[in-house]
Amino acid sequence: MDLVQLLVSQLGVNAQQAQGGVGALLKVAKEQVTPATFGEIGKLLPQAADWMKVVPSSGGGLGGMLGGMLGGNLGTLAKIASQFQALGIDADQLAPFAKTAFEFLQKNLSGEAKDEISKLVSQFLK
Repeated sequence: MDLVQLLVSQLGVNAQQAQGGVGALLKVAKEQVTPATFGEIGKLLPQAADWMKVVPSSGGGLGGMLGGMLGGNLGTLAKIASQFQALGIDADQLAPFAKTAFEFLQKNLSGEAKDEISKLVSQFLK
C-alpha cells in the first residue's frame, strides 16, 4: 500500500487531502534533513515534488499569522495546521496524519535517512 492509500484508509481523508498534507510535511522535512536524505525520500515518493507544489499557502488565517510570529517548532506546527485547514483537514487530524506519514517513511527508508526522519518525528510528535 502506498502512502496516500494508507492515509486515506486509516484517517478518512480523500486522496487530494492526503497528497497536500504529505506535501506540507515534506516541505518541513526538506528544510530539516540533509539533501541526501531528501533524495531518498524522493526515490520512495516520486510524486513528492508535485505534492509539495499543491500545498496551500499558509499566509492567511490565524495559523499563518502565528506561524510567522512564533518561529521554531511552534511556528512550523502553526504553519502546517493552517495548510491542513486550507485542505479541509481538521486540526485534530494533524498529529495522527504526521505520525502515519513519518512512520511510513521510517519503515521504508534505511540508514542515515531513517535516523533523520526519526529525529524529525521526535521533534514534532512529542
